[in-house]
Amino acid sequence: MKVLFFLLTVSLLTPSLSKSHLGKSPQGIDIFKIDLNLEPRERFKEVVHYFQHDTLALFDTYSAVIDRAIDFMFSMLEMVNIEAQSEQYQEYEGIAEVLGVQTHEVMMMNYLYELDAYCTSIVARLSNGTVLLARNLDFYFPNETRKIMYIAHFYRGDLFLFESPMFAGMTAVFTGHKPLAFALSINERTKKDSSLDFVDNLALLLSGHDQVGMIARDILTYCHDYACALRRIYNTDSALVAGSYFIVAGLKGNEGAIITRDRDFVVNETPLSGGQWYVLETNQDHFDGDCPIRCQQGNANMQKVGAKAISVESVEKEVLLKWPNLNFLSIFTAVYVPQTGYSATQNVYPTDLTDPGDLI
Repeated sequence: MKVLFFLLTVSLLTPSLSKSHLGKSPQGIDIFKIDLNLEPRERFKEVVHYFQHDTLALFDTYSAVIDRAIDFMFSMLEMVNIEAQSEQYQEYEGIAEVLGVQTHEVMMMNYLYELDAYCTSIVARLSNGTVLLARNLDFYFPNETRKIMYIAHFYRGDLFLFESPMFAGMTAVFTGHKPLAFALSINERTKKDSSLDFVDNLALLLSGHDQVGMIARDILTYCHDYACALRRIYNTDSALVAGSYFIVAGLKGNEGAIITRDRDFVVNETPLSGGQWYVLETNQDHFDGDCPIRCQQGNANMQKVGAKAISVESVEKEVLLKWPNLNFLSIFTAVYVPQTGYSATQNVYPTDLTDPGDLI
């Protein structure tokens, strides 16, 4: 009999602290219900209030290093978003109300992905034919960011939709799992080296391009199988602010792929196949032979484990939790097996802080 691990987790929870706080996962991470039936302004208020102190501290940390020109651009962008992205903007308004900050400051924090991000994502076929998705998320100020991490269980009323590791004050999804359907992660594709690159992306926001994390959230909300997820990723009506890698795992066999999206079209799809039991992505175009140290070592470790021995435990211990895929920017590791509903997310605390050289 199939066991949905996320439901087992809920049954072991500590008493609720509020109507949306569901307790803690076995790994000690807070779980919150995000009900999409609520008015947008109300959806994230409780979780932000719970993490209010640490969220404000992280906002202050970023404010000290973000260019004033970027802050000004977001204050201008705010006026456009009132009409162009009303539901998303209302979510920002609710967060800003709890934090006591300007709405454009919340918006700016929510678009940090469009500035930079570094990750490792893996899709692998296990020896029993099921497929797993495993990922490390790497980002700036990891020690501060871990303090506001939680696991969101997205619902519509009483209907469970999907789960996602999230950060308080942010509404986009970059990692998600829909049990008995698929799992999805997003890796950033293009590195931004200056404020001018970011301003280019802000201009695309003004012209109606979509935030990749909101595209991922929509896929997890509305799709119920792997094929639907792929169709939505290929949908060129969704023009992205920044190029990205979509890493998707389905239920079994060859249901797994890295799909490389430019802003306006798909550049490449690298799927699982009979001869390819896993695919791995960091932040470079693997299909063009661009594979620096995290890519190289991740692949070497996957090959060392091998197709017969790969498992949830081995992909964590022998790949994701080893330097350089585990590095000074790593915040969490998540592993999902959609066919069984298996889900495990843990904060990570790297001890080897050597710079791999392909970060920042």
